[in-house]
Amino acid sequence: MCALAWTEVSLTGSWFRISAQIVEIAYRMYDEAPKQDSLRTVTLDALTRALWSAWRETQERERQQ
Repeated sequence: MCALAWTEVSLTGSWFRISAQIVEIAYRMYDEAPKQDSLRTVTLDALTRALWSAWRETQERERQQ
């Protein structure tokens, strides 16, 4: 979930999707789509949704500064 893009998160729908992965081969990092059976949509519980919402607001404030 490192570098999970906000476009992959729905705070109103309470879910996030993992649709990309970073793999390391011979000390180099590559972005690629995960195997078809590895695509995941994960439901967020209320506490996690609230924490992520607060974090998103913090990021927006920092971006504006």
